[in-house]
Amino acid sequence: MSAPLIDKYRKMASFDWKKLKIELEGEDYIKAKESVIERMKADPAFQRDYRVLSREEAREINFRRWKSIIEWGLVNDVYSDSEGFQAMHEVLESFDQGTSARFSLHSSVFAGAVKSMGTERHAELIKKIDNNECRAKVYEPG
Repeated sequence: MSAPLIDKYRKMASFDWKKLKIELEGEDYIKAKESVIERMKADPAFQRDYRVLSREEAREINFRRWKSIIEWGLVNDVYSDSEGFQAMHEVLESFDQGTSARFSLHSSVFAGAVKSMGTERHAELIKKIDNNECRAKVYEPG
């Protein structure tokens, strides 16, 4: 794999960019992002496809990526781990805005609306939402 294009400019910097990154983001946040990136690299659903995709193909890829995210069992709850959630969202946003939007809609908007009701009768529904057994209907193939 070739070095990122930004490496050329990092070498020319008059300061230690790694220290700046740690100062701005924090070590835990950086590790959380790196964990997501490594999972994405290892998951076939996240392999780049540079063709111009039809709407149906784009939706299918989005669904497969979403399914992978749920199977990873990382963060899908902004309330229980806001830093991990933000790291996941940031990585997804830089890679695939469609999957990032789906992640936000499901985890923040849909799940957040149900969780904010805060009643005991929603507990089972919240479990299903967190396990992706119940989801906001964005698109599902078939």
